[in-house]
Amino acid sequence: MKDILTNALYDVAITIIIALGGAAIAYLRTKISSINNNSSNELANRIRWEVESAVEDAVMAVNQTFVEELKKKNLFDKEAQEEAFDRALDGTLKALSQSTVEFINNTYGDITIWLKDKIEAAVNRNKK
Repeated sequence: MKDILTNALYDVAITIIIALGGAAIAYLRTKISSINNNSSNELANRIRWEVESAVEDAVMAVNQTFVEELKKKNLFDKEAQEEAFDRALDGTLKALSQSTVEFINNTYGDITIWLKDKIEAAVNRNKK
């Protein structure tokens, strides 16, 4: 009888330990996932802020130092627009950190193509 009771208690103890272990593993997985999500969000926010700042600064600089002067002289044609875009792209790329450039290239592909829409949007915002 004592052996039966001991075996039953042993079985119950093993079941409880397995259940607690499973709950601990589930809890740790949730915490790790939360940490990973927070890290990813922080990285995405940092990159978004860096790109937005670099694009806005480059577009504003090109507008002030190049576009406005040509417009005053009525010389802002298609060729000048392309030159202004190239200058804004160059200024943006120089302002971005290497890690941001690598992240964008690895995540979205060619950064120059990806930045084209960002620069054009900034130009449109600055026109208003």
